Amino acid sequence: MSNTHSKKLNVLRESRQSISTNIIKSRISPLTNVSKKILTNDEIKILENGLDYVYPSNKFDEIAFISNIETYFVNLLGHCTDKKDYSKKDSDEQITYNLTPTQLQYASRIRSVCNNFRFKASQIIAENKKATNEVKQVLKNLSKDNSIQIMKPDKGRGIVIMDKTEYNNKMLQILNDKNTFKQLEQDDTLAQEDKLIRKLKQLKNDGFITEKEYNFCRPVGTQPGRIYGLPKIHKLNLPLRPIVSASGTFNFNLAKLLAKKLNHLRKNNSIITNTFDFVTKLHSLRFNPTQIKLVSFDITSLFTKVPLIRTIELILLKMYGPEHTCTYSEKQREDWCTNCKNRYEMKCLLETSTKETHFTFDNKIYSQINGITMGSPLGPLFADIYMNHLENKLMPRLERNGILFWKRFVDDTFVIVDKNADIDNIIEILNSFDPDIVFTCEQEKKNSLPFLDIFITRKLINNFWQSTSSFNTDLYRKSTYTGLITKWDSSVPHSYKVSTLSSMIYRAIKICSSFTLMHKQFQFIRKIAIKNGYPENFIQAQIRKTLGRYYDKINGTQIFRSQKQKNKINEETDQSIKKRQIFIDIPYIGKPTDIFGKRLINLAKTINPQIHVQPISRPSPSISKFFPQKDQIPKDLQSNIVYMINCSNCESFYIGKTIRQASRRLNEHGANQNPSTKTKSQSSTITLNIDNLRRSERNKGKTVNYFPIDEIENNINEQTKETNSAIKQHEITNNHIINWSDWKILTRDTKHYRLLIRESLSIVQYQPILNKTTCSVPLIIYPEGLQITKPKVKIKSMYHTLPRGEGQCYERS
Repeated sequence: MSNTHSKKLNVLRESRQSISTNIIKSRISPLTNVSKKILTNDEIKILENGLDYVYPSNKFDEIAFISNIETYFVNLLGHCTDKKDYSKKDSDEQITYNLTPTQLQYASRIRSVCNNFRFKASQIIAENKKATNEVKQVLKNLSKDNSIQIMKPDKGRGIVIMDKTEYNNKMLQILNDKNTFKQLEQDDTLAQEDKLIRKLKQLKNDGFITEKEYNFCRPVGTQPGRIYGLPKIHKLNLPLRPIVSASGTFNFNLAKLLAKKLNHLRKNNSIITNTFDFVTKLHSLRFNPTQIKLVSFDITSLFTKVPLIRTIELILLKMYGPEHTCTYSEKQREDWCTNCKNRYEMKCLLETSTKETHFTFDNKIYSQINGITMGSPLGPLFADIYMNHLENKLMPRLERNGILFWKRFVDDTFVIVDKNADIDNIIEILNSFDPDIVFTCEQEKKNSLPFLDIFITRKLINNFWQSTSSFNTDLYRKSTYTGLITKWDSSVPHSYKVSTLSSMIYRAIKICSSFTLMHKQFQFIRKIAIKNGYPENFIQAQIRKTLGRYYDKINGTQIFRSQKQKNKINEETDQSIKKRQIFIDIPYIGKPTDIFGKRLINLAKTINPQIHVQPISRPSPSISKFFPQKDQIPKDLQSNIVYMINCSNCESFYIGKTIRQASRRLNEHGANQNPSTKTKSQSSTITLNIDNLRRSERNKGKTVNYFPIDEIENNINEQTKETNSAIKQHEITNNHIINWSDWKILTRDTKHYRLLIRESLSIVQYQPILNKTTCSVPLIIYPEGLQITKPKVKIKSMYHTLPRGEGQCYERS
């Protein structure tokens, strides 16, 4: 047995022997209440589980489940109808589907597996329903208290309760900084979306971006960003860190694309990619520990202080070199040289993805006029590029003043300096570069210094050159560390809990510089895990497995790998095996979910061995859903929805769907434009080919292409605006008034085909009078939809060798 394995086993034995098995499960208190509200015992008990805690589900989400299963079927076996335009909407209409024998067989098998899962899920939900409802009622009552704001801290896990007025005042104090933020008079989301689409189309036609990049960046159904603050509980008076939720904004995907394409520009020898990379570099150093000292520097609010214009110019300089005379000449832009044209277009894209970002707070619109928003994909890139520039300019002076080693992770820098170096002088040099970039300093204490999540200590030894390293490294946790991790009794997949412990154990293995320090961390992890309800045998098993996998990787062995892991490695090494992956969301209910997922995988294997199905267990929403921090998106700007519009004079109503903003779709139906959403570019409203899947009279006769689902989502093209609609016809013909202001959102989904399924389910459920369609796409596994009564649906088996219509008919109920 190798020496490393022997040491590993000794660590495990010590771990078992030295820690008493009678550890008292003391309660973790991650709650910080700085508000005037006094919580009840029930409220404290519930909140101490953390905002990520998940209680067992008290309801089975039928519409989400069916939409995922119907999508699963189509992904596996394809579409199964040649009747793509449903021009009539009759309640007793019989729909004929052309299913092959294989499709028919597996539709029945999938339905059987699903029904079995739903039955077992309903039993478990019924068992937990009473207890879960009582807890959720407490949370609902607490969420209705508008005098407080409940949120996560800036770093780590926990819960902070702050008076709402104090929270708002602190946010407004940040937003009132006129050098960084500006309040806007109106929300220009629609205008900005249209403007960016026109620009991207021009760039695609000019060859500056590819068709794939155009489809990725093209904004559809976008919304304004929303800013919120996270309290820094480790600082006096709990200042807030502003974060913009930018996902879904008009320029978010453009920023993601640019961040990926420009990532090479941020590379620098001083940059640390992660903690493990830093530890490896640190242990490779050979300094005399008695002749150095350790220092760390932090930059105050780096992201909001990065100068946008200056950083954009640095990027352009790296990419295209100095500006040519083209930009200053009287030449038209089309006569510029290629380099200047490309430079101009890149500058336009960079400014669009940074300077034009806007967001809401307390129902007011703001934009950030300087710095980069926390939440933008370009944030770390811009910060690194500007800091690289600062370091390159100042490093010669810094080295002359005693800097020996300099490594930075975004805004945190670890530095080794000569023991005689003047730290104040170094800070003065750093702060002389840019008045907005302010460095603060922390010096070592007792030969040690924390940096990121590492505690670094200089080894005070004479024969340092004989040592493997000049430093000891251990895990570091701030004083605000609460000890809260994913609770053992949280209703989340088992893999979440395995990952929680294995990641903590792996960090200890990688960061600790000795077996003694590692053993100490294993003791701490065990103590924390027990406090969070984890069984001791589970904890010990995870330590053993994680250690085993780590040494397997080092020694190139597979001793501690499961058969499943070995098979996966063999498949990855065999380049000839290229399986198509299909992901499917399934509700997490417990063990039945695991069994159900395996059955879906096995069904897929029997259909096509070259398809790999990956079920994703989705737990119920966590406690955090009761305490939203961000502004609600206005209803008219919501997208990817199924909606219902009612007539004010009769019981007629209409159900539709849109992946764009609701205001755009309602205007096409004939609604009067809402002044709050009307923009100067409204006349250029863009609609999409995918909306042709609506089976209405106005689209009868048009060709509908049933591409694979991924192709439908990736090939969204423009079409002209349609002004005729069944709703408008009803309004005009009957002299009725449509209730355009009180329309309802029935359901939503970000995946387009699943949205079509949800629309079909809603149509089947509500039987809307104004719809001239029976559904958007056929329902194969659940043709009866969400209704209790099942309509008659004929399914026709079609052999590929027979002409259409000559297969056998099967009655399906």
